[in-house]
Amino acid sequence: MDAEQLAQQALEDHVRLNRDAKGLIKLLNLEHEDSTAEWFEKCGDSFRHFHTQLRRHIETEELGGFMKPVCELRPTLAREVERLLEEHHDLLAECTNIEEFFCLHKEPTNTDCSRGRHDAMALIAKLESHEASENKLIQDVFNLDIGTGD
Repeated sequence: MDAEQLAQQALEDHVRLNRDAKGLIKLLNLEHEDSTAEWFEKCGDSFRHFHTQLRRHIETEELGGFMKPVCELRPTLAREVERLLEEHHDLLAECTNIEEFFCLHKEPTNTDCSRGRHDAMALIAKLESHEASENKLIQDVFNLDIGTGD
């Protein structure tokens, strides 16, 4: 896959990931008093799908060396790029823990539901923050170094 194809794949993965995150948030916010086990299972299934999409998105970004041009243009940002790459691994590890939590509880209590909801929502918030940091870094480098010449 060439650089343009990788960029297109990363963009498509990002769109799918955002769509899946919104669907997961909607499901997590549904009331579940009458069908706790069913709701919990649906959340677990939706989270598993989200985790798969996130893994695919991160693999595409890392395969394509998406931050290589940033480091080439601004070598002083190498630590920031490394931090963002480490966050990929942290996000995936946290996803694995949340997915396992959903899998372990076949007869979830309201406490389990609250924890599952909280953990999944917190992870999505971390991902949104991570994506915003990546986007800002890339935009700053390319707008300053290439786009405007400032």
